[in-house]
Amino acid sequence: MADTGGHERSPPPQLCLPKPEEDASPSSTLASTPPASPSPYLKAEAPLWGADARESQLLDAQARAKVKILQRSPDDGIDDPERHLVRQIVESEDLDDPFVLVDLQKVIEQFKRWRRLLPRVTPFYAVKCNPDPVIIQLIASLGGCFDCASKGEIKQVLDLGVPPTQIVYSNPCKQVSHLKFARDQGVALTVFDNKDELHKIKAHHPDAELMLRIWTDDSMLSETGALSVKFGALPDTWGALLDIAKGLQLSVVGVHFHVGSGCRHAGAFTEALNNAHRVFDLAEKRGFTFKYLDIGGGFPGEMPGSTRHEGMPQFEDLAAEITPLLTDLFPKEIAVLGEPGRYFATACQTLAVKVFAKRAPVRRKSLSAVIRLSETQNDQDATRFIYYLNEGFYGAFNCIKNDNHEATPELLNPRDEETTTKYDSLVFGPTCDGIDIILKEYPLPELKVGEWLLFRDMGAYTTSSSCNFNGFAKALSRYCRIIPPPSPHRRHTPSRVV
Repeated sequence: MADTGGHERSPPPQLCLPKPEEDASPSSTLASTPPASPSPYLKAEAPLWGADARESQLLDAQARAKVKILQRSPDDGIDDPERHLVRQIVESEDLDDPFVLVDLQKVIEQFKRWRRLLPRVTPFYAVKCNPDPVIIQLIASLGGCFDCASKGEIKQVLDLGVPPTQIVYSNPCKQVSHLKFARDQGVALTVFDNKDELHKIKAHHPDAELMLRIWTDDSMLSETGALSVKFGALPDTWGALLDIAKGLQLSVVGVHFHVGSGCRHAGAFTEALNNAHRVFDLAEKRGFTFKYLDIGGGFPGEMPGSTRHEGMPQFEDLAAEITPLLTDLFPKEIAVLGEPGRYFATACQTLAVKVFAKRAPVRRKSLSAVIRLSETQNDQDATRFIYYLNEGFYGAFNCIKNDNHEATPELLNPRDEETTTKYDSLVFGPTCDGIDIILKEYPLPELKVGEWLLFRDMGAYTTSSSCNFNGFAKALSRYCRIIPPPSPHRRHTPSRVV
């Protein structure tokens, strides 16, 4: 007999999605009072988009108290607002631990960009990418929903006031206790990719609404971004899995795929969407009525104008590939979900770290005895410096290995590039582990103990994967909204920091 947790079977709660034909474009209209509670797809009356939107309309009182607001003006003389705010924090607080500056305005701008370029696709933020509670609360207030992969993520999102109908339990292989928790909390929509998972769902969450997770070709991605080996039903199993679900009287309502984390290949979506259409046809022949298509994640997170991955496909390119295919392949009655993570999180965090120790000068031949350096460097007697930062591989810099992130340091107080000598430097994190290396042979001016460095675009799979190895603290969070100058036709006020 199915384990239903002692409850009578009843229809699952419906996912809160806008009707596809509704206008999903953002509005800058401001209202005098905020909505009573976070609601999906807030309309024109919601005070979410303009530069004048107040935190009282976005965040609760506890979160608002943490946020510095920097309202820019054309003549404020601030060339680099992130550096400006980090410098203020360093000068006003006696900090010895690393911290991240979280610019909530960038999350808002990315949400607007998504709604403009992919208006049919409901964003379900991938909590695993960065589970910062203020970011989650903000996305919920903007009208976003959430992709959760575990009991812990579901609980965190629910505890922040998000209704269960705004959550997809997007893990094809679930622990029984987590599945029961989702059932008891009213989280109905989930995914599967194998027959054993179907039997598990039948036993413990028989009223769930299911999407078949299909395999995608992510062979062009690195091992850290590829997911197809771990998840996704192969094409020759799709029909059989639908037959098993039919025999178990389970409700299969859609298709799910994920082209891989950090995808830069627009063609991957083309192939995946065509395959999803094939599954729709297979399902129709078996009497299923599909209503959802989940196109997963993989969307890049750089802001418009970023040069970090210059020359590679950007979000605009992926959206231009996806939009016409959705129109051609799927009727407007089909609700389309997406699971962006790094898209929202990457650019919103700037990591600030402190040099707390230094060994200098060191000859290159001395380093070669303990660490493998580039064989292209022949000057064994050249001066090198070794630095130790208060954040490392077991903290936010885990992204260097786990996510192939290129960490690029900037001095909080820059030197004159033309007159400053740079030395190949070896940069370690704070732990006693020899693999705690951040940079090898990186050209830096000679740094002083106590100097601060900045690392930008450090919001995705960084602090979320940090741990307290060796007893070192995780990076603190400092929140801000760096609001762009008003448009020329509007009256502006001088820059201020609140």
